[in-house]
Amino acid sequence: MSSLFGRLPAATGSIAESFERFWKAYPRRRPNPKPPAARVFADLVRRGIVTADDLVTAVERYAREVEELGIQPCFVPHAVTWLRQRRFLDYLGEAWESGGSDDAAVGRIMTPPERDDLRAVWARIGQVQYRNWIAPLEIERRGPEVVITAPTLAHLDQCKWRYDLLLRQALRCQRIVWRHR
Repeated sequence: MSSLFGRLPAATGSIAESFERFWKAYPRRRPNPKPPAARVFADLVRRGIVTADDLVTAVERYAREVEELGIQPCFVPHAVTWLRQRRFLDYLGEAWESGGSDDAAVGRIMTPPERDDLRAVWARIGQVQYRNWIAPLEIERRGPEVVITAPTLAHLDQCKWRYDLLLRQALRCQRIVWRHR
């Protein structure tokens, strides 16, 4: 079989099919060269770093995030960059819970948050994003508003940009007052 993936045994046809599902789900941007992304995709799967199904799951979650946050196409990385930098790991927390886990690399497995209102956030963005962005926040309800304290100004800016609406919905508040230590 000769394709973007080079000479492959017939059994790897599923890699090509999975890559097409990946490519179809990947957020649109121009230019976005397909052949280098196909080679990196196949290499990751062949080397056992990640399964093809996990890559498709991760890219679907990433595409949903891009759409929900309204990220402009010029800010979407090339697919080959997204794969080479293993950005898919940020979107696989839930997918790997039953088997291997991206948290195994850092030596801990995260359980859902104890607060019911934050469980929806955890389920929506995945454990890796939750651990990196939401868990470090100090959240305090003060009447009709919520005060959120971030560890740094950079952390505050990212959380406010990425998760303000999601947190307002989950915490059922009209306004969030953002602060940093």
